[in-house]
Amino acid sequence: MIWISVLLLVFVALILFWVAPRISEYRATLGIDEQIAEAGKFRDRLWLRIKGLKTIIVGVIGALAIAIPEALQMFAGINLAPLIGGDWNAKVGVCIAIGTAITHVVGIVSSAKAEPMKEPE
Repeated sequence: MIWISVLLLVFVALILFWVAPRISEYRATLGIDEQIAEAGKFRDRLWLRIKGLKTIIVGVIGALAIAIPEALQMFAGINLAPLIGGDWNAKVGVCIAIGTAITHVVGIVSSAKAEPMKEPE
């Protein structure tokens, strides 16, 4: 089942080379990096850092949840099928879809409320 590893690598490459630059543009437009510099508490700085990454975090956790049982079966011979059931991938897929839908709606609402920073003249 090497295809799972290949799909995971493709997913990571998409995040690094396509999604991450878009997130950087979003953060620059909204001035999130300046807000991070001004934030006092560690918790506030951490929340601002992951603000645009919620959907990606859901996707990465979902991809790992699908890949780890397969990898354990392939490399260590540990079969988790009796514990997680045969339809594990379908359940995780539904959870990923629900999670990304929720984080997209939250992101859209946040973007609608945000005011872009004014460019220096």
